[in-house]
Amino acid sequence: MQASGRRKYRLAFDSARFTLRPLVHEDAVWLTSLFTDPEVCRYLHSGPFTAEKARRFAEAIISPDLQYRHFGHWAIHDKATGIVHGCVELMKSL
Repeated sequence: MQASGRRKYRLAFDSARFTLRPLVHEDAVWLTSLFTDPEVCRYLHSGPFTAEKARRFAEAIISPDLQYRHFGHWAIHDKATGIVHGCVELMKSL
C-alpha cells in the first residue's frame, strides 16, 4: 500500500456478462458523446454540454481516478460485445 493508504493498482471486477473496470483516458471519447447527447443529458444535467465542455468534464472525471486510484468511476463493459454500457461511481460509505 502507498503512504496515502490507497492501493498501487486498481482491479477489475468480473461477473458472467460484465467487467466493472476503472475508467481510462480512452473512455473520454464515449463519455464526451454521452455528455453531448440531449436524451441522456435530460436526466443528468440541465441540458447537453458543448463538445469542448463535455471533453473537459470527461477528462476531469478520469484524471483524478487514475492519479489517486480511489474507488471513483468505473466502466460497465460487456464481455460478449465489447460495448461499454455506462459507468458507475463507487465510493466509501461514511
